Amino acid sequence: MNEDVADFGDRFVLLTSWYDVVEKFAQRADDLDEDAVRSILSGAESINAIETEASRLMLLTPELVGPDFEATMGIFVEGEGTLLGAEPVRVVGWASLPYVDFDQATDLTAYHIGEHVWCTATVRWILSGPALVRDSLRVQGVACVWETRVLLSTTNSDVQLTVLRGQRTSALSSGQLPALSPEVAGYASLVSRERRWMELQRREFSGRLTQSRLEKLIADARASPQEPLF
Repeated sequence: MNEDVADFGDRFVLLTSWYDVVEKFAQRADDLDEDAVRSILSGAESINAIETEASRLMLLTPELVGPDFEATMGIFVEGEGTLLGAEPVRVVGWASLPYVDFDQATDLTAYHIGEHVWCTATVRWILSGPALVRDSLRVQGVACVWETRVLLSTTNSDVQLTVLRGQRTSALSSGQLPALSPEVAGYASLVSRERRWMELQRREFSGRLTQSRLEKLIADARASPQEPLF
């Protein structure tokens, strides 16, 4: 390849990302309407696009395999949904489609490409819903922050929001705890009663009970005097 491009000089450029391509071939726009961008991001179509992407990346498979991510678990009054407290947890994956709320957008950059204005932005979303908590293997109501880099157009309504890349999730800050709402508690309670989660709990409880009995037998054997074998 070096021989093939040896005579190209500055005419050969290696572009390794979409951002590099846009920077080289598109014209920056200085008249970006940031309110319009935030309106699009908080709209139903963008929320649906993020729900789809979050489900693709974070939803548990039928074999209960998931990405394992960080979240905040709500501690609710059972049957009431009142939030008593919250704690950080590791989650195997979403047990069902999570709720999505737009939180904030930063690093907005706009370009003129053809007849339309395109914008990239770093967007923070709040995901909440029923998830399988790793330590307990129980379905609980949790929420997390997910930051993505997205592409959208403020002038072409036929184009859907595109997620260019996403970061790892993080736990909620104290100001984001309202995302652990009574609706999330009710949603998690409903999903946790599905047959596959009840069966998982039964197997987990049986395994722990067997382990507990085995540990007790070992402890009793160590505590009692041993008969000589001969």
